[in-house]
Amino acid sequence: MTRTASVDGATGKVTYSAWTTGNFDQYDVPAITGYTPSSTKVDRLHVDSNTSDSNVSITYAANPTVAEVIFIDDDRNGQQVDSEYKYGKFGESFQVEIPDNYRLTDSTTPTEYTYNVPSSYFTPQLVRIHLKHQLEHRLVENDVYYQQVREINFGSDKEPVMVGSLTKHEYDNGEGVRYWPITNGTLLGKMTGHVSYDLVTHEIVSYDDDWTILKTAGQVFKLTDPGELANGVLTGSSDTDGRGVAEWVGQAGTDSDYQKYPIRLYASTAETKQINTALPLPFPMPSFIQFVTNSDFQPARERNDQEITGFKFADLSANDIKDYGPYSLDDDNGVLKAKTYLPVMVGYYPYVEKTISRTITVVKPDGSKQQIIQQAALDKRVNITYNAPEEEWSTASFAEYNAPEIPGYKPSRNAPAVTVTAKSEFSPILITYLPDPTAQGEGPATTEPTTPSTGSQKSNPQGVRVSAATPGMAKLADTGKTAPVAAQLPQTGNNQESLAAVGLALFGLTSGWLGLSRKRRKQD
Repeated sequence: MTRTASVDGATGKVTYSAWTTGNFDQYDVPAITGYTPSSTKVDRLHVDSNTSDSNVSITYAANPTVAEVIFIDDDRNGQQVDSEYKYGKFGESFQVEIPDNYRLTDSTTPTEYTYNVPSSYFTPQLVRIHLKHQLEHRLVENDVYYQQVREINFGSDKEPVMVGSLTKHEYDNGEGVRYWPITNGTLLGKMTGHVSYDLVTHEIVSYDDDWTILKTAGQVFKLTDPGELANGVLTGSSDTDGRGVAEWVGQAGTDSDYQKYPIRLYASTAETKQINTALPLPFPMPSFIQFVTNSDFQPARERNDQEITGFKFADLSANDIKDYGPYSLDDDNGVLKAKTYLPVMVGYYPYVEKTISRTITVVKPDGSKQQIIQQAALDKRVNITYNAPEEEWSTASFAEYNAPEIPGYKPSRNAPAVTVTAKSEFSPILITYLPDPTAQGEGPATTEPTTPSTGSQKSNPQGVRVSAATPGMAKLADTGKTAPVAAQLPQTGNNQESLAAVGLALFGLTSGWLGLSRKRRKQD
């Protein structure tokens, strides 16, 4: 504001004009995110000379805000676990509390955050926390049960098999969680071992390698790998009518061979398919179960394979193991008490089998004997459809057997290769050894006789015994009968003397014949 001063030149008096007036322009208070000013503006103010100085103070207050903390379960494919709302003021910090039995997926993820987004209950500030389940190393005592077996005949257009009774899948609150509400079954025994136990789902995630093996009723039950549970097949289990499976097949089958030989069971390699049975409930064969026949869990063939030793639950995730593995887990002072039910759910075929043998006895020059028993296993599937035609037996073969070579001797025969059928019968085969007259220097060395011999002299007693035995040995090779001990060749210790005697005998016979010839010529 201003005023004008005038000075009188004569008197020097100063006079002033009135003060001008002025204005303070309106002041708009700047906005700051997340805060509210005490005033949004300072109004325009007209001032004059009487207006005093004044101070206008404007303050900012943090706005109330809301944060929604969302917990994401990475062990359940990003499923939202829970959420909670945090209330505070902009710029303030707040703590996130991790739910019980969870841990941060990334250990570097902070748990302290700041309200830094203008928000309300309807549009909250979002904070996403990724979590994984906490695992504990626990001991499990697992009771193993075997569910009773039921037989089912598929009908004339399908191969008849027996199938274990199927327990229906049930659902927990419509979420499609599978479990087995089995209340019956036979307790086979107990298996114990350590596991990684999920504290959120209360499930077993993985198994240690210290699990015990349960052996009972001639079967072996063992936990092989995480996600795999194997057990033997109890063919003597009772079905719902109280009859043993083996007994039932024996009554229904008409194959005469079935009554003579023990059963062995083979896995079906049929693909998963809908099975319409005579029972009220049609059901599909589960594709996630495969029968196996050996410890390597290789699928069975229809014939000439090993017996079933177990079945494998395949393509199961860790969260699915509760369907078949240890479940109903109850914490008992730190030890998990569990149960396992083993339902048979895939068909198998009953087979009969028999073994046919061929016995070969080899008598060596030293008198020792070697026995070779060749065996051929034949099998035939039993058609359990009533009055069905009998199946054909499989065939096999015996390989040719060649007697071992012995210098100076020839075997009387070899055993030829032959085809083996269910009706084959084989007599024992005897193989002996004869001196080989064609051998040149291959036989044992001979010794000179201690007494002189003449052309008319006969061979010594040893030579007579050996030469007499030779025709008998040849005859044995033809008849296949066992030779008397006296007719066998001399023992090893007398080989040289015997051969010398043979030579002398032959020489004596030759000399006598030559002398007789000369005498006759002279007479002629």
